Amino acid sequence: MTTNSPNRNQQKRNPKTESSGTIAIPPQVYAQVEALRQSGIVNMVTEVHAGLNHFDFIEARQWLESNPERYLKGINRGFKPTDANAVEEMDPHVLADSIPDQRPPSSRGDATTFHEKRLLDHLESLRRFDTEANTYYEDGSWRETAPLTEEELELADLFDIAADCEPRQCYRNALLTAATFGESHDLQYVEGYVMANSFTSPIKHAWVELNEKVVELTFPEGPVPESNAVYLGIEFPVEDVIAKIYNEGVAEPLVE
Repeated sequence: MTTNSPNRNQQKRNPKTESSGTIAIPPQVYAQVEALRQSGIVNMVTEVHAGLNHFDFIEARQWLESNPERYLKGINRGFKPTDANAVEEMDPHVLADSIPDQRPPSSRGDATTFHEKRLLDHLESLRRFDTEANTYYEDGSWRETAPLTEEELELADLFDIAADCEPRQCYRNALLTAATFGESHDLQYVEGYVMANSFTSPIKHAWVELNEKVVELTFPEGPVPESNAVYLGIEFPVEDVIAKIYNEGVAEPLVE
C-alpha cells in the first residue's frame, strides 16, 4: 500500500503544475519540435504534421498524433523537456536551408467558395516541401457532398458497424470499408484534404464515396458531411486498397 502513495501524490501535483505552466514532453520530441519551430518553415498549428513528416521526425510525429490536446496547450504555454540533459542539439538553420524559399507557382483557379480557397491556399503553402500535399494539389478534384438518400444512410450505418469506425482513424476507417464493400457496391476510397466551418484549418483526411457522394466515417457529424464542408481528394481503385490494408497490413495514405 505504501508504494502507491508517492504515485498518487505525483498524479495530484502534475495537473496543477501544467494547469498554467509549460508542457513537459520527451527530450527527443522536444528537440525535434523546437528545431522545427525555430526554423520558421511551417506554421506550428496548421502545418506541423507536414513539417514533421518531411524531416522524418518520427518521435515527435507519433507523440503529436497521440497527444493532440497537450500539443495545442504547449503551443500556447511553451514546452520543456522531461530531461534537459538528454536533449539532442539540432540546428534549425540546416532545416531552413533545405527548403526552397519560394512556393511553386499557382496552377489552379477552380476555387469558387471561401472554404475551397482556404484549402488550396493551405496546400500551396505546403507544396514546396510536402510531396503528398503537392500531389493532392495537382491531381485532386472537388468531391460531391450532396445529401444521402435513406438507402445510402442505411448502408453508411452498415459500413460504420462493419469497420468498427473510430475517431481520428480516418485511413483505417476508409480503407477497411472500401476493401470490404468496394467490390459489391458503388463505393470508392478517396484521400486528400477537407475544410469545414468547425475547423481552424484544412485537415488531411480519408473517406469513402457511395454513388459518387462523400460518406463521412470519422467525424462525429457523419455520415453526412458537415454543412459547407469541402473535400478535395484522389480516388483509388479497390484493388489498391485491398493490397494496402490486407497484403501490407497497414492503414496509411496511398499517396506517396
